[in-house]
Amino acid sequence: MANLDAPIVEVTVFVDRARITRRGSTVVQLGQNILVIANVPRAINEDTLRTSGKGAGVTILGVEVVTRYVTSTPVVDAVALQKNLDDLLDQDRVLVDEDSQCAAQIDLLKSLRENTGSRLPVPLPMERPVWRRSYHWHSTW
Repeated sequence: MANLDAPIVEVTVFVDRARITRRGSTVVQLGQNILVIANVPRAINEDTLRTSGKGAGVTILGVEVVTRYVTSTPVVDAVALQKNLDDLLDQDRVLVDEDSQCAAQIDLLKSLRENTGSRLPVPLPMERPVWRRSYHWHSTW
């Protein structure tokens, strides 16, 4: 039994169904060979399944749809995916917090503009202060 990589190459959508065309190729040994196309949707209508093959002396003897149920989730993939999800959720929380802070700052600035814009005192022109120093000398002889 060999897995056949047959990616989707064409999709035609009708009102009540869709036709999906997959295409793949492989080298087979002399004699009977079983080829498996994995991850086919469960909603496939088995009566409409069609296959074809090319090659000298190639004959397709039959097509069978087999549903295989997974009894457990692959632990390695689930752990890695969960860690990735947790990291993304942490990043999302940080971005939400930053967004909230920026919104609060914008609200504060709008409030300051609305409430103090016309009431700010006009600055009075000021001259530079003149520094004078005086020295006092006390001495006794």
